[in-house]
Amino acid sequence: MSEASSTADVALPVELADPLAFAEFYDREATVVLRWFLRRTTSLDWAADLTAETFAQAFLSARRYRADRGTTRAWVLGIAKHVLLRSLRRERVDARARRRLGVEPVVLPDAALERAEDLVDLDAQRPLLDAALEELSPTVRAAVELRVGEELPFDTVAQRLGCTTNAARVRVTRGMQQLIARMEQR
Repeated sequence: MSEASSTADVALPVELADPLAFAEFYDREATVVLRWFLRRTTSLDWAADLTAETFAQAFLSARRYRADRGTTRAWVLGIAKHVLLRSLRRERVDARARRRLGVEPVVLPDAALERAEDLVDLDAQRPLLDAALEELSPTVRAAVELRVGEELPFDTVAQRLGCTTNAARVRVTRGMQQLIARMEQR
């Protein structure tokens, strides 16, 4: 589906605060939002995190949507823009802290970015993803499930795993790299 698709003109139903109605909206727009973030961040894990955060914000503010101000796609991309700006501000703070500590950021390999669009359709990939998750070590799998599955912030993931925030970031990044590699092998 292209970003210019006519689905962008579909109004949000009044009951969008209902999880099932919102799930339909998410299914229709998540790929567009993820690709929008990928073009701006060039980081699959960051784009996925931002996409999740965008839809969480959209769900919380669904009742404030006004059709007379634009399409649902424009609305959710407006939320995405604000989420990205907040994230960039946080990233600048994190980058300064990493420089002070002498810690290098963990980055997914370019191959992951090339496969991002293929991996966006999780319904088709779900059996492969489940099998790949089972192959991860228990600590790495737990980190991925907490961060990606439950959408918890890294500090909460770290607390639940009994490790530092940087260690949680490394585990999640390694887990995502391993998942992508294993899914590509299949």
